[in-house]
Amino acid sequence: MANVFIYRFDGSRQCDPARRSRSVDDDRKALATLIGDAEIRHGEKLRVPVLVTERCGSPTGMGNVFEITEAGAYKLFHGFPGPQDFRLWTWEPPFPSAKTLADDNPVPWPWKNIEAGARANTLAALTQVGTQPTTLVEIVGRRVRVFKEGDAVTMDWVPSRVNIVTNEHSDITRIYFG
Repeated sequence: MANVFIYRFDGSRQCDPARRSRSVDDDRKALATLIGDAEIRHGEKLRVPVLVTERCGSPTGMGNVFEITEAGAYKLFHGFPGPQDFRLWTWEPPFPSAKTLADDNPVPWPWKNIEAGARANTLAALTQVGTQPTTLVEIVGRRVRVFKEGDAVTMDWVPSRVNIVTNEHSDITRIYFG
């Protein structure tokens, strides 16, 4: 089984040194209440690779990143309390020591079950420029799944599928691929 990486923004704001950000230990305790301490492998504070607007009062882009087991990820994203602002890390593994539990080969999730040649071809196809939309117009014609927060959804991972999450008022709260 491979490990999964998740993160939660630490709450820090630009130009606001008085505002205390959540520590890795604070978020680890919160995560442990959701999935159990045994499911957490590692955690550290890192810059989340997202676009951050430079403006006083805006988030800094710093987050607490955790390496957890697949069982822990399942509990987090499908358990009754929900992810509580924890999100799936969809970029390259953030820790140089990221390894599968079965061997010493660094293999990012979800590529663990794909043979080496197929893994390289699949990863190359997904990381080519233009494979993911960058504007709303580019979503037209793509497979989509729309659901309300808390609805039961399948765990199948379809990289080109657009997932749109809404709240009880049908306002969009999140859009992601997978």
